[in-house]
Amino acid sequence: MATKVQVIFYSMYGHVYRMAEAVAAGAREVADVEVMLLQTPELVPDEILEKSGAQTA
Repeated sequence: MATKVQVIFYSMYGHVYRMAEAVAAGAREVADVEVMLLQTPELVPDEILEKSGAQTA
């Protein structure tokens, strides 16, 4: 039976997303591990995101 790992993250500009991908990649190197990336929903209104220069990961 595989061990399940969930990497839960929030990323407004994409930096934390890249770190979460690296964590997931490392976890996938372990035998019998299933990894799932889960991004928390964005709570900042789209208008504010556009003005701040944020991007979706």
